[in-house]
Amino acid sequence: MPSRSDMLAALSGAPDTYDLIILGGGITGVGVAWQAATAGLKVLLLEQGDLAGGTSSSSTKLIHGGIRYLKQFDLHLVREGVQEREELIRLAPALVHPAEFVYPIYKEGAERLWMLRLGLRVYDWFAGKQNLHPHQIRTAAEILTDEALLRSDGLEGGARYADCVTDDARLTLAVARAAAAAGAVILTYAQVTGFTYDLEGLVNGVTGELAEGTPFRYATRYVLNATGPWVDQVRWLDQPGARPILRPTKGVHLTVERERLPLQRPTVLFGPDGRLMFGIPRGARTYLGTTDTDWKGDPASLRVERADVGYILTAANHAFPGVSLAEADVRSVWAGLRPLVAASDNAGPSQLSRDYRLTRSATGLYTVAGGKLTAFRAMAHGILTQMDLVPKGRPAAHDLLPTDPFPFPEAADWSPAAVTEAAAWSVKEGFAHHLSDVLVRRTGQLLWAPQAGLHQAERAAAVMAEHLGWTADQTGMEIEAYRQCVGRMEAWRREPQ
Repeated sequence: MPSRSDMLAALSGAPDTYDLIILGGGITGVGVAWQAATAGLKVLLLEQGDLAGGTSSSSTKLIHGGIRYLKQFDLHLVREGVQEREELIRLAPALVHPAEFVYPIYKEGAERLWMLRLGLRVYDWFAGKQNLHPHQIRTAAEILTDEALLRSDGLEGGARYADCVTDDARLTLAVARAAAAAGAVILTYAQVTGFTYDLEGLVNGVTGELAEGTPFRYATRYVLNATGPWVDQVRWLDQPGARPILRPTKGVHLTVERERLPLQRPTVLFGPDGRLMFGIPRGARTYLGTTDTDWKGDPASLRVERADVGYILTAANHAFPGVSLAEADVRSVWAGLRPLVAASDNAGPSQLSRDYRLTRSATGLYTVAGGKLTAFRAMAHGILTQMDLVPKGRPAAHDLLPTDPFPFPEAADWSPAAVTEAAAWSVKEGFAHHLSDVLVRRTGQLLWAPQAGLHQAERAAAVMAEHLGWTADQTGMEIEAYRQCVGRMEAWRREPQ
C-alpha cells in the first residue's frame, strides 16, 4: 500500500489530464475517489492537510440509520443509512461493529413508546433480511436491567435496537487506501490556491503548492469540491463573493473514564433542550455527545468551549443521576463541523437536513455539501452519476476494505513495541506525514490514552524521523506541535467559569 512518498512519485508519471480531480480528503472525497477509480477513471485527490483531518475524524463515530430522522419523516435518509450500515458491516468488519443501543422513554419527554415502536419497525424493515439485531420493546424494569445507571423517575419503558460503532478517521483511511489500490493518486498536504480555465471559461485544472513548497498545476476534465466545512472558501477561489451554500453546525463530544460512567451498552440520552444524544462505552472510556449549534467562524479556528462541556455534563447527570460528573472528570474533548446545506426557512440547527446537495457553478466547478458518514458510498455513487461519470443504479459491490494493525477499541495504553509498529506502518502504508497524523488519527492517542499520548510522543517521533529523514530540529518541532495540539484541546478549561 502507498505512502505519501509513493504518491508523489506516482505524479511524475501522471497522465496529461485526469478524468477527475477531487479536493478534500474526508470521507466524501475518498469515497468518490474509491468509486471513480474502481470504475476505471483517472483520479487525483488533493487534501490540504491529513486525511480525515476535519469533520471525518470528529463525528459521533457511529454507522447508523439515524433513528432521530424518523421524527422528521426523512425516510429516504433513514432507509439509505440503514442499508449502507448493513453493507459496511460486510465491507469493514474490523472497523464497523454492531451494537445494541438502549433507548429509554420518559413521561415528561416529547416521545411516546408507541412512536418508538412504530419507528423501530420501519428501521428494521429497511434493514431487510440482513438485519442482525431486530429491535426489542422493553418495560421500564427491563430498561433498568439493560442499563442500571439510567434515571428511573418517570421511566415508561423503551427499546433495544441495532446500530454500529466505528472509528471514523480509520474508516476514512481504509477507504483512501482502497482508492489508491484501485489506481487513484491520493496526495495529502497539498494546498489548492486556484483554478485554470479553458478558452470558454470552464474549469480545466487546479494550481497550488505542496507542503514542501513545490508549486503544482494539474489538468483535468472535472473538478469536485468536497472540502466539507471549507467548500465555500474553495468556491470563492472560482467565484469571489458567491452566496454561501453552507450553514455549518458544531458538534462537541467529551470522554470520561469508564469507571466513572460504566455503561454496558450505547445509550440514548437527551440534552437540556430535548436534543437526542448518546453515551457510548469504548475501551477504558465512555464518550458523550453531541451538541448542535451554529458556527460562523473560520473552520480552522473551531474549538470546544466551556459552555459545550457544561451542556453535555448537564445532560449526562440528568440521564444518569447517580454519577455526578464534573469538569474534573473530563479526559478529552473534540469538536467537529457538520457541513450542512443552508435552508431557506428559519429551521434550527437540529432540523437542518443531513442529506447532500451537488451543485455546478457557471464555470463547471462541482461542489458537494452535506451528507453523512454512514451513507458515503451511496453519496459517492450519486455524485458520480449526477456528473455523468458512472451509470445510474446502486453502488458497485466492493471487496473488503483494507485493514490496519491498530486495536479496536483503542487500548488504554500502548506498549513501546506497539507504538513503534504503529508509527512505522502509518508512514509506510498510512499516508502519515506529521506526528499528529499518527497520534491523533491513526492511533487515537489524543482522545483515548492517558496523558493524551504525550508520553508516547518522543518514541513515535523518533520512529517517524528514521523513516522520513527528519533532522533533530525537525523532530523536536513535531513533538512541540503535538504538545500544542494537546494544549488546544484543553483550552476550554482556561475559560472563565
